[in-house]
Amino acid sequence: MIEARAASLAQHQALFWRFRLVTIETLMMGALILFAGLALHQPAAMVLRAAIMVSAGCFASGMLLIGLTGAFDRGLDHFTRWRRGQ
Repeated sequence: MIEARAASLAQHQALFWRFRLVTIETLMMGALILFAGLALHQPAAMVLRAAIMVSAGCFASGMLLIGLTGAFDRGLDHFTRWRRGQ
């Protein structure tokens, strides 16, 4: 029972840290685009739009990666249990 609770807590913390890393990566990529565009003296509206688009794409791909990783993990676990049952 203790092992199950510890495993559940570890999975929850791992998911939280993955989300946190994706968020940090998103902010860093957006800031990089913003600062690079402004440093190259590009129009501010265009740079801001590009930074928002890059941030949105980065966040979406990170969330997709987290979701697909979790789904693959569950599927592999289900397949392993099914395989042991035979």
